[in-house]
Amino acid sequence: MRRIVFEADKQECLIPDMKMIGWSQFTSANWLGAHSHADTYELCYIKRGSTHWWVGDELFNIEPGEIFITWPDELHGGENSIMHPCELYWVQFSLKPEGGRLGLSPSAAKKLNQALQALPYRKCRAPETMIDHYERILSAHKHPDFFAKAIVQSSLHILIHEALQAFERSKDTSSKRVYSTRIQRAIHWFRKNIEENITIEEAAEHAGLKPSQFRNLFRKETGFSPIEYLTRIRIEKAKQLLIDTELSVTDVAFQLGFNTSQYFATSFRRVTGQTPRAFRKVRQEQSMKKLST
Repeated sequence: MRRIVFEADKQECLIPDMKMIGWSQFTSANWLGAHSHADTYELCYIKRGSTHWWVGDELFNIEPGEIFITWPDELHGGENSIMHPCELYWVQFSLKPEGGRLGLSPSAAKKLNQALQALPYRKCRAPETMIDHYERILSAHKHPDFFAKAIVQSSLHILIHEALQAFERSKDTSSKRVYSTRIQRAIHWFRKNIEENITIEEAAEHAGLKPSQFRNLFRKETGFSPIEYLTRIRIEKAKQLLIDTELSVTDVAFQLGFNTSQYFATSFRRVTGQTPRAFRKVRQEQSMKKLST
């Protein structure tokens, strides 16, 4: 895991009421248990990969290019206490009336608080330019100068404003991710041939692209490399087989195109944070509890 974080609790944040700003890259599943942020909003942007987070009784799948908000004091965390492999930015801030209000006037801070509280969704598609604002805030913290506080404050204002605009647009347009025809063809071919020994060269041919062009376009549109994407849809299928059938872990591995059961187990754990056997055992125990209630 790679990580850059600045925290108010460590007196690292440059402006009042910014509680945290950070970037993380998780190459394998990590722990993310239940937690909350007192009097604090959290706004996350997923750059690559995807993850499953819960808030209250709801579960959300957050994909590349999406922003996700939690409101103050809400209990939330990763599905099964897991942060899935992904790259993300996040910022935490407070709008308490007795605080600094991010440099806004009392009336502006009140209106912003009302707008955030009134959002109809927790997540939506957002422009990739959101990353620029996170990066500008991080850069100002890494290399502070006499103008750094002004840069942080203005960049945070713009970031929040663009997030509100993205949520507003999502009311009128589908927030579902839309891929180009070439990438749609490749994804369809992946899913149709999930049990086969697929090569990137074959996938690129179905997309009508050279392998290098295909890799670049696929990552740009999906947030995953072709191999990462294929592995993830195989793992999702593996979950179904482990729950719905009595196939052995080895049989599941070979049925889904993994060369060895060990490679399958390693890939499964990297994505889910559990071994295939542990995943099956937990789901069986959950099913037994439901039947007994």
